[in-house]
Amino acid sequence: MKYPIYFLLLFTIWSCKQNQIEGIEIGHTLYTNQSLKQNKELTDLIARIIKKDSKALEELTEFWCGGGAGCYDLGIITSEIVYKIGEDNFIKMTSKLNTKQKNNLEGLLNAGLEYGYEPDRNLNVEFPNLYKFLNTQELENLQLNKPNTFEFIDLNKIPDSLELIINKSLKGDFNGDDVVDFFSLVNNKKTNEKGVLIIHNLAFQETFIYGAGKEVHGMTNLNWIEVLEIIPKGEIVAPDLVDKETGDILGPDQTQNFKLIGNGISMSVEESHGGGILFWNGNDYQWYHIE
Repeated sequence: MKYPIYFLLLFTIWSCKQNQIEGIEIGHTLYTNQSLKQNKELTDLIARIIKKDSKALEELTEFWCGGGAGCYDLGIITSEIVYKIGEDNFIKMTSKLNTKQKNNLEGLLNAGLEYGYEPDRNLNVEFPNLYKFLNTQELENLQLNKPNTFEFIDLNKIPDSLELIINKSLKGDFNGDDVVDFFSLVNNKKTNEKGVLIIHNLAFQETFIYGAGKEVHGMTNLNWIEVLEIIPKGEIVAPDLVDKETGDILGPDQTQNFKLIGNGISMSVEESHGGGILFWNGNDYQWYHIE
């Protein structure tokens, strides 16, 4: 007699869970993996956000989704909410989010649009004002070491074909003029190739792009970059010397030693540590390959 009671209890729990609220559907994976408590919390958050409750949006950006397809489902919910209440209303609600919550929100929206009911959509196309708001806010929050030495980046001067990967940005004096410059990984929206963008803090915002379709050291797609680090100015760097016959790494090529004029930028793959250094040589940026 235990089994009928068990199945009756299970049916009762499932029947109490909701897979739709205010016309917003909770995807199958997220719904089935939720406890009754989690389901009630999520449906409550959705209802509150639709009523323009900013606190509920904060909680949604940190809501448990179980990873994988469950997080795609949560992303779809988030994007559907924007459609429902309107982009402008949603933007007003994001103003109180901290940097981490904004990054989480952008990740959810990107996942929801890419894997949603109409897949392969882009945030900057579907919600251009929201996209610009999230990215502009992040750039304006960059605090620099010296006051009055930096004009905030003018996003309108960044090529339309590129989108910033905001959580992969750095600040530093890259050209050695004692003024703080801006660096970010970027994505070519047309080709989906990754690259880097450097903007010198000058009146005309001198811009340099490598990768994202533009060749640097034989590469046009820098999608392998996982780790970014600043190298202090004045440090001596050199590329690895490779045996042409065996391919073995023989160590630094001392004949190409270079004392950094400004901060160098180290880019590498987290697992193998292979990568290189991008640095200003006085006229342009130069790349040294380092394993």
